[in-house]
Amino acid sequence: MKAQAILIGVLVVVCAIAAVFGYRSVDNMLHPQATLTNSVVARQLEKIQDLTTAKETDFGFEE
Repeated sequence: MKAQAILIGVLVVVCAIAAVFGYRSVDNMLHPQATLTNSVVARQLEKIQDLTTAKETDFGFEE
């Protein structure tokens, strides 16, 4: 009887731990974290490269 109670307690703890890890892995799959890498930064810089150059004249800005 005592051994069954210990076994049930251990199973409850193992199930609780498995549920926490399962929830975290599913949550990470549904809501992935954004990663910032060198290639991402390089692509963004290439996209805005033309927007960062301008020449000022007396009458305003011109390309």
